[in-house]
Amino acid sequence: MKEEVKLSEEDYKFITEAKTLDEFQERISNVENGLEYALETNAARNVMQESRFLDDKGNIDIETYKIALANVYKKEESLSENYQSDDDYLVHEAFYQGSEQLFYDIKGSITGKTVYFAKRMNRKNVENFKAASKPEDGSIISGIQKLIKYFKDYK
Repeated sequence: MKEEVKLSEEDYKFITEAKTLDEFQERISNVENGLEYALETNAARNVMQESRFLDDKGNIDIETYKIALANVYKKEESLSENYQSDDDYLVHEAFYQGSEQLFYDIKGSITGKTVYFAKRMNRKNVENFKAASKPEDGSIISGIQKLIKYFKDYK
């Protein structure tokens, strides 16, 4: 059985004193075992479902994760607003979702879980909207957009 990642008492106190989610994510990424702690959450495992990052028991393989994270940051374009690859998406979203779950679990049971659920749904809606706004090349919608642009430019 996999041993649960533990934070030192000092590190745990440091991260729980964060007032905002952004501050919490910054703090947890700067403590020893903070990354592993965030990746042990159900939210992080859900992001990684059916990916090469999960071992046979459904736990995130930290070594594979760290290698992929290092490779993502070797490419400068990975720092742009949009994700550049599946690995880029998975390594960032797993950390964000895991740390977000921890933050709201720590901040309060009912309030924290409700806010966490609402924010998660909002993030999904934003991602779906972004995906819908950029149709795939070769799709009917992209063809219609090209025709509209052509006729606008034709004047």
